[in-house]
Formats: sequence, structure tokens, C-alpha cells
Amino acid sequence: MSEPRIRRLSPAEAASRAGRIAELTRLAYTGSDPLPGLPVPDGARESEDAVRRQLARGTRIWVAETTGGRPAAALRVSADGAGGWEVHRVCVDPGHHGRGLARRLVEAVEAAALAEGVPRLWLNAVVERCLPGVYTRMGFRAVRHWSADDKPLSETTLERVPGTPYDPSALPLADRAPAPSDLLVGWLAGPAGVLAVLGTGIRPEEALHRARHGAPASFGPGVAVGVDLWQDAPADGHRLLA
Repeated sequence: MSEPRIRRLSPAEAASRAGRIAELTRLAYTGSDPLPGLPVPDGARESEDAVRRQLARGTRIWVAETTGGRPAAALRVSADGAGGWEVHRVCVDPGHHGRGLARRLVEAVEAAALAEGVPRLWLNAVVERCLPGVYTRMGFRAVRHWSADDKPLSETTLERVPGTPYDPSALPLADRAPAPSDLLVGWLAGPAGVLAVLGTGIRPEEALHRARHGAPASFGPGVAVGVDLWQDAPADGHRLLA
């Protein structure tokens, strides 16, 4: 299977493919949640009319297309009032998962932003859908955390300055100074199950370090698999989590 070609569609091409882009978006977002019970992603209900309305407002579309010209992945970019670009509706056909197409699309957008002098790229990622870590590995850094207005989800705004170096192994909140009331949970997976190790007012790396080295010997060898943050936890946060 040949590698899909990454390119930016011209306005005319994007308009002529609006229906196909909407179809790809629905395909990519339907059933994509890693956990059961979450609200249906907005992208699962995407329509051709919605794509056309975005194009009319100046949104541009990058695609990864097969040799037959069919999009295997796509994303959209909209200019904001501060001169930056918002990346949204990143979608990959499930049949093309695992080929790094989302990363290649983001890299193509970054290259264009760098060439055009765009000062920053940014996007919003739903925490419950495990997305902040995906974009952190592409060089985006968390700058704001907030609750969605229309559904019971928490979101993180991440941004990236085009062309700057980054550590792909960094955690989503690694550059955030911990507050004394922050409660972090480091998760360790091992033969005996999953272990949670709590810490207050520490960085995510420290929470993972405690998970790796603070497990009892009876737990056996384990692998640190993640960290959760409870910002401004109440005084009895430890008890509530336990």
C-alpha cells in the first residue's frame, strides 16, 4: 500500500469535496471514544453544509489522499483574530490508523505556518477522550483548562510555536507549575492489576516517579501508564479518591 500524499486543497477543490470530507469526518469520529458512556463526538454528526459554511468563512483543508484521490485523513485550519491558526476536525479513516497520518498532516500545517509567519498553532482537546497527550507528542503545550459549555466534558487548549524544538515524550502538563492544592494520581499497571499513587502539589513527572518507585513489593513489577490531575482539590481530596 503506497503512502497517502499530504497536501492543502485549493478553495475550489475543498468546495467540490465538501461532501467527501464530511463523510470522512463522520467515519473517523463515530465510535472513536476510548471509553464508554461519553457524549457522541460532534464530528460524528458532520454534514456537508457544515463543511461548506466553514469554507465560506475562510477555513482551509489539508488532506492525506490515496493514489485514487480519496482522502484517507484530513484536518481543517481556521485563522483566529490574533494571527494564529486553529487546527480542528482532525480525522483519520479507521482503515488507515497507525500510519502516522495525523502527525504528517499537523507537520504539513506547521511547515505552512512557518513559511507564512504564523506565530502560533492551537487546538482544543477533550481530556476524557485522551487527546491532550496525543498532541503533546506533536509538540503542543497546554495553556488553558476549561469545562465545555454544551456537554459534561473537560477540555485543554494546547498551542505550539511553529518551528520550535520539543520533547515528544513530554507529558501534557509538564510545563505547568503545580499549585499546593493540586492532587495528582500516578497510575501503575502490573501483574496484580492497576495501582494509584497519590501526591499533592507535585509535577506529573513526580507523580509517575512515585508510582514507579512507591509501589509495595507485593505488587510486583509495573509500568507507569499515566497521570491524572485534580486541580484545586478540596482538603479531603485524598479521602474522596481513596
